[in-house]
Amino acid sequence: MIHTRFEKCVRYDAGFTLVELAIALAVGSILLALALPMFAESRANGQIRAAAAQLQQDLQWARAEAIKRNQRVGVEIATAANASGWTVFVDRNNSSTLDAGDLTLRQFGNAEFRARFGSNTALAANGTPNLPVFAPFGNLANVGNGTYGFTTTPTTQRWLLVVGTGGRIVTCIAQSPSSWTCRL
Repeated sequence: MIHTRFEKCVRYDAGFTLVELAIALAVGSILLALALPMFAESRANGQIRAAAAQLQQDLQWARAEAIKRNQRVGVEIATAANASGWTVFVDRNNSSTLDAGDLTLRQFGNAEFRARFGSNTALAANGTPNLPVFAPFGNLANVGNGTYGFTTTPTTQRWLLVVGTGGRIVTCIAQSPSSWTCRL
């Protein structure tokens, strides 16, 4: 096609200018910087929810085993600073502690706890008993309620797992990160 001097040549520009690209990158960086702390807290809360759910599952399993075996079954919970985890065992001598003569049914050790829930997740116990033992009827053989708390950093929540004297196991969110009372 031959252009005459009176025809206007149309020029199409495709793409972004360098200024537009720099502005888009700056806005994206600001949004990412604002969202990153929320992702870290969400991940931490997910870890403590998962840890509480795992312990709840093992406690319910221990209760079912006590009923099925018609024997006392306990859960020894390690709450030391560097040793979180638990062991489910048959309490053959009715001592309410894990002894040499007891049969270990399941162990969730510190290494597995750290690998699965992270090194910042901590398990703490409050109240009596620190070692729940279920009787053959499914209730707690040792007197008192057991409350176990899961926290992690950085987080503003503590998840609680409460074992009642009747053997009922409930998880809830604590009123504050330092509280042992469930939020209503």
